Amino acid sequence: MNMLAALHHAAPDPGCRTLTLRFDDPAFTTTLALDGPDVRGVQGPVTPPWSTTLLHHGVHPVVLLDAQQQARTLDDALGTLLRQGVVTSVDLAHLARERFLHALLPLMHQRAELHVTPGARPPGEAVPRVSVQRGVEDLTRRRALGRPDGALSLTQAYAASPARVVEAPDGTPEALVYRAALQGWTLQDMARRLPLRWDTLRDTVGQLSVTGEIWPQDVTRPGAVHARLAAGQVAPDFVLPALGGGDVRLSALRGRRVWPSFNRQSTCAICNPRHAAVIAVQSYLAPQGVQTVSIWGSTVADLALGIGRQRPPYPVLADPDDHTYARYGLTHSLRGTLDPRNLGTILQGFAMMGAAALKSDGELLRMPAEFLIGPDGVIERAHYAAFGADFLPLEDVIAWSQGATGGGVLP
Repeated sequence: MNMLAALHHAAPDPGCRTLTLRFDDPAFTTTLALDGPDVRGVQGPVTPPWSTTLLHHGVHPVVLLDAQQQARTLDDALGTLLRQGVVTSVDLAHLARERFLHALLPLMHQRAELHVTPGARPPGEAVPRVSVQRGVEDLTRRRALGRPDGALSLTQAYAASPARVVEAPDGTPEALVYRAALQGWTLQDMARRLPLRWDTLRDTVGQLSVTGEIWPQDVTRPGAVHARLAAGQVAPDFVLPALGGGDVRLSALRGRRVWPSFNRQSTCAICNPRHAAVIAVQSYLAPQGVQTVSIWGSTVADLALGIGRQRPPYPVLADPDDHTYARYGLTHSLRGTLDPRNLGTILQGFAMMGAAALKSDGELLRMPAEFLIGPDGVIERAHYAAFGADFLPLEDVIAWSQGATGGGVLP
């Protein structure tokens, strides 16, 4: 029988029991705790923990942690929050209904095998009830308004280009799903961790997939290298995950001078000595309001093994798939990599990194680039390395940070 018919079949039975819905795909197995005609709990593949639900509702993390530490059961924790006035019974009833819908919406178009186990212990009074009849009515309405989920797989991981930023305010479904895809989350991760009900999540994933902002992670997306950028152009926006957590979006730095550098891999024998010098001049640049940002063709985990050992006082970002490199016009060069002018820097790099400097991450022939971006987001200088160790002179960067332009200071 289908899932809605299974709920209809089980709802009239009295007493406490556990209803298990099994499907052809075991990943969709869902369990409901029933108390008479009501649901008092639901556990499924996309159901977030109650703690996550409460955080999304706006309960402060410290308040929630205190309630959890004082509690032995979910009922105790919810009871504490009710007594403290952090949430109301109306809030909890609404959240329980949304959790019910979120858990069961992905299952509506699948055939279910029903298993009922009698005698489940009823939860405490603080745990809200959801009427099975009313819940089924809500699901039926949404089935009529919605569409089948088709071939969506809970285990499908998604990817996104950091150089093709979704133009949506933070907190919107589009922005939330895009950021999740940047982190490589699966659809199940998104369902359990984002404050989006399944139907909203499903539609947003579909919309962003159609427009190309996100795509299944196992689909190859070769990135065409764009033309080189030049002074006077607006710097293309990007958002990248940062060493230490979180991410950085270039456009969020508007109003400040920004010095982004595109490097090779995190253990690079050419780029690490350079960043030792970059770190040393931060005492000149930071007081002028300059934000240094370094981008590397390595994963976040690998950043900690290389450049992270220097503890840079500025964001260190990961772009292992080279999307921003392609958007900013960076290329590879065998001649530039073998240029004898790199030798002195390489020797310094091996002294710093040891054998780890041999790790390539696919960046061995990469030519670095640096950009000086004004407070309005416009590029004031673009420097593409002619050889691996061809970096902007630091005295030029310091002069630029103090507002110097033209006159041969910034050739």
